[in-house]
Amino acid sequence: MSGYRRVKIEGGISFFTLALADRGDDLLVRHIERLRSAYASAKRRLPFTTVAICILPDHIHALWQLPDGDADYASRWSWFKSAFSRGLAPAPTRSASKIAKREKGIWQRRYWEHTLRLLRFAAMLLLRWFSMDHRVKPGGDEEENTRART
Repeated sequence: MSGYRRVKIEGGISFFTLALADRGDDLLVRHIERLRSAYASAKRRLPFTTVAICILPDHIHALWQLPDGDADYASRWSWFKSAFSRGLAPAPTRSASKIAKREKGIWQRRYWEHTLRLLRFAAMLLLRWFSMDHRVKPGGDEEENTRART
């Protein structure tokens, strides 16, 4: 197992990006109720504050603040990914490694995490994030703009 070096600040604010294994899939918006239920389940089991979240067809961006004395965001994401995947069919293109580890092949194994040390940086990150490709584009087709708003 890989040993990731992650900054863990108890009660800190962190920015995350989780992606589907198939980056062209729209599974997250097709199963939005399942996603909401899994997210609420993770939040009940291991509380945290959602500062901001953006659900896109094939990935999620989230800004969380963990409770004081707690830095275990990995367990929260693990619970969420498991709850969301439970009941869905496995991906048809799973590798032998994912099959051996009883993974459905829905999610990428890793996620991007960045611990924010300054609230000002968090505001800048959110502004930059929304000003990039996640915005509604003037003159864009209806389907593209609907995905951008989701």
